[in-house]
Order: sequence, then C-alpha cells, then structure tokens
Amino acid sequence: NSRELHFPLYPGRDAAELDAALMGPDVGFSLPQLMELAGQAVAHSALAYAATLQMDSPGSARRPPSPRASQLPAPSSSVLVLCGPGNNGGDGMVTGRHLLAAGIAVTLWLGKPPQQQFEPLISQFRAFGGTVVIGPEYVAQPLSPCPLLVIDALFGFSFKGPTVREPYRQMLVIQEQFQRAGSKVVAVDVPSGWPVDAVSAADLEHCVSRVVPDCVISLTAAKPAATLAERLGAKHYLGGNFLAPRTRRALRVGVCP
Repeated sequence: NSRELHFPLYPGRDAAELDAALMGPDVGFSLPQLMELAGQAVAHSALAYAATLQMDSPGSARRPPSPRASQLPAPSSSVLVLCGPGNNGGDGMVTGRHLLAAGIAVTLWLGKPPQQQFEPLISQFRAFGGTVVIGPEYVAQPLSPCPLLVIDALFGFSFKGPTVREPYRQMLVIQEQFQRAGSKVVAVDVPSGWPVDAVSAADLEHCVSRVVPDCVISLTAAKPAATLAERLGAKHYLGGNFLAPRTRRALRVGVCP
C-alpha cells in the first residue's frame, strides 16, 4: 500500500539499523522478501503518481528546457528504470516487473552486468517481456521516445560519495537530460547522489547530482533527503506498509504526526 503524506525523519544511521532489524530474528524477513515488497510498493506508488500527471493543469509550472530538450519528442507512456549495482538497483528490477504486469512498457538500464544474486530478477523481468540494456550502450542509443517516468534506482541511503564512477555518472547525466525534456524523475528511497541526511539545499552544494526528483518514494520510513526533496517540490510517497502494528511501533516507522 502507498499513500501521499508528510513524514517524520528517519536518519541514515537509523535506516541501516532498521534494515538489520527487519532481517533479524524478531521480524524475520529475508533480503529477497524485502526487495520484492519494496519493488511492488515503488511500482504501485509510481502508478499513483503517474495518474496525478493526467490531472495537471495546462498552466502548471514547468522546468525550463535545456538546449538538447528541443531534439526530443514529448514523453511517451513508457518507463525507464536506472538500476545501480546494489540493493537499490534490485528494488528497481522488481519495480520494472510489476510495472510490466500492469501493462506498462519498461526498459531496465543496468550500468554493469548484474551480480549473481540479481540474475533471477533479470530473468523474471525478461519473462514479462521487458527490455534490458546493460552497460554504456544506452548512451549511444537515440534518446527517444522520451519516457514518461525515469525511475532512479541507482543508489540508496548507504551511498557515501562524493564521486560516482562510470557508467553511473553518465546515467545521472542522461537522467537529468530526460527530466529537462519532460520526463518525470521518480527516486527510490533517496535521490541518487544526495547525502541521506541532507536537510537543506546547502547540503547539496558538493553533490554529484543536484537533480531534484519530481517524486520520491520512501521505503518503510522516510529519510531526511526524501523530505528535503519534498520541500523542494517533489511529490512524496511512503511505500511498504507490510509491518504488523506492533512491529511498526517497536521500530518507530509508519507513525505520522
């Protein structure tokens, strides 16, 4: 389940402890289970966000186009998922499969071949008819049609920075180009390249990416960077209502003022 709300903060250190607790003996989730739940929640939230785009008025504010934007067509109904090398990328792979099941055309772009633990997710995605691009090849392809949504599943709350190696740096560049051309960027948990505990625009001054997503989907609990994105104009959703009430209270998640 997902719904649009304002959330209390859950700092990065606490988020790491939360993940450990979710996979501990008292709660008992496995990593594949959490990834499946997270990807399903992101897909449902992304669909809910996409539905709001149809209700935007013609006079609503838009970002100024970049010079390259004039070369790109209007956004299509397709989705591009940018997958990083870790668990955030795995969440993106699952998200893509659930979007395919909902009838959306989806392309996964992986910067590098997936780790062995993620290979079944790629097989499941392909079984639903999705397109997978691995490596820098996508950069050489035409940037059209412009996808309706670009889902940022590159880096999660454990990203440290301040630099990003290739091809992920180029993926962030392409993401920004698509956004300027009219695609909506949807960040999974935290915007890639942002410090998880960023609380003001000044905290983004030396970030590898200052792209403000159009939507951010927090997983289990909202992190400071997600609420900062919300204050900077992003829609904010909480995905992953899968914990028992007693567990939510014990872990201090899913409780809103």
